[in-house]
Amino acid sequence: MALINHLFATQTPPVAEKPERSLWDEHLPAILLACGTLAGACFGAILTDHYLTHRHLAAKDVLAHVKQHVNAQEHEIEGSWIEVEPVTVVRFNQEQTVYYGGFAYREDKQMKQFEFYVNPKDGQIIDIFPANAKNEL
Repeated sequence: MALINHLFATQTPPVAEKPERSLWDEHLPAILLACGTLAGACFGAILTDHYLTHRHLAAKDVLAHVKQHVNAQEHEIEGSWIEVEPVTVVRFNQEQTVYYGGFAYREDKQMKQFEFYVNPKDGQIIDIFPANAKNEL
């Protein structure tokens, strides 16, 4: 009978012990998520800084601003032009990146031509001078 009791006795199967997880294993997904988020934020900040420091206003908008400024002084412009890309000029022994352009208007039946420099980042008119004059000091 002892044999029958032994055969039919409920035995629990041996349970495999789980290996202990280290702190690294437990927090790996959170660490990877934090690293990815940080890398994305840094990359976004660098791109934003690059865009904001290297962007220029459109040349046609700058020309429209100059024409509006000149027309406000009661001169009707008959012709105008502007370089599409900013150029580097030397003024006051210092290099400056500017939009370079020109315009013409009629005054007392005589055509007057002027050239101008405009800051390509903010559209501020730096200088307006007669077309044949050298503008270097």
